[in-house]
Amino acid sequence: MKIPPIIIACIFFTSLLYAQNSASESNYYTWYDAIVGIENTPLFNGVEYIEGYKTTRENHKFFINQSFYEGRVDYDGQSYYNISLKYDIYEDELIANLESEAQKSLLQLIKSKVAQFTIGTHTFINVTDREAQNNGIEGFHERLAENNLGVFYKKHRKRRVKKEDKRILYFEFFDTKSDYVILMDGTYHWVNSKNDFYELFPEIKKELKSFLNANDALRRSDKEQQLKALFNKASQMLNAQNPAP
Repeated sequence: MKIPPIIIACIFFTSLLYAQNSASESNYYTWYDAIVGIENTPLFNGVEYIEGYKTTRENHKFFINQSFYEGRVDYDGQSYYNISLKYDIYEDELIANLESEAQKSLLQLIKSKVAQFTIGTHTFINVTDREAQNNGIEGFHERLAENNLGVFYKKHRKRRVKKEDKRILYFEFFDTKSDYVILMDGTYHWVNSKNDFYELFPEIKKELKSFLNANDALRRSDKEQQLKALFNKASQMLNAQNPAP
C-alpha cells in the first residue's frame, strides 16, 4: 500500500526535527524507513533475483560466503542501514533481502543506482567515472585504504568452472587474480606489484625498498598487505617531505 503524499510530507518534516536532535545518522534513517515502510522507498526498486547457477557450498561466487550480511547501501541518493546484503563477485551485482509487513523480496539492486555499500567492515564503491572507464576500470571496488595521497582500491574477481557429476551439471567459482588501483589527483594508477609502486613514486623508491626489506613480517605477508603498507608508507614519506602549510 502506498502512503498518501500528505502523510509522507508530515513524516519528512518530523524526520528533519528528529535528525537535528539525533547523534546517529544510522538511527535516523532506520527510524525513517520503519515509519514509511521499506516497500515505499526507492530501495524496493530492483529486479527479482533468480540464481542462475547450481553451485557447491564451498566454491560459490559471493563475497565471504553465500549468507546475507547486515550492512549499509547508498542507493538512488539515499542511505539505507541494517539491510541484508550479499555481493555477487562473479556478476558484480549487489543482492538485497528485503522484508516488509506485506512481503519478502530478494532483489538485485539496479547497479547504476548503487553509489556504495558496506558488508561488515568492508566498504565497496561503484566506480563509474569517465577517467576510470577510459582505463578499463569500472564496477564495485573495495576501498582498502585512504590517505592524503588518495584512495587504494581492490577489484575482487572470480572465475567459473563447469562441472558434471552423474549427469548433474553444476558450477564452481574460484578466486582469481585481483586488481589493485590508486585514485590519486583524479587519475587511476594500476599497482599490482611492489615494482608498480616504485615506478609510481620514483622519488622515494629507495626508501620504500628499504622499508619493505627491513620488515621481515611484512615481506612474508601476502601481496595485498604489502601493497597496502607501501601505500600508507608512501603517504607518510611524501607528507614529511612536503608538509601542509
